[in-house]
Amino acid sequence: MPRARCLSRVPANTAGRGILPPMTRAIIRYSLDGGNSTIATNELRRMLARRGFSKIGNEAFEADDISLDDALNGIRDALDKLQNAPGGGDLDHLTIHLDRPDRPD
Repeated sequence: MPRARCLSRVPANTAGRGILPPMTRAIIRYSLDGGNSTIATNELRRMLARRGFSKIGNEAFEADDISLDDALNGIRDALDKLQNAPGGGDLDHLTIHLDRPDRPD
């Protein structure tokens, strides 16, 4: 599988510049084909916990009310980890959702 380019670190103080508000919700869902996805999920859980994410289901993580910087850096960390998934396997799909839960649809 070719190595994809990942997001570089988000510069400080980018929150609230028209991309998303200073506080946001981020959801990361993924699926791995082959290998042992439990190993990847356990490593991602530890890594994303440092950025304010918690595990919400099989191969799914969510962070409520975190800064845009932490949300984007958590997504970048997950992409880096999933490119060379511990336990083997290939990335089948990846879904990333960012929103403001305090605003009605």
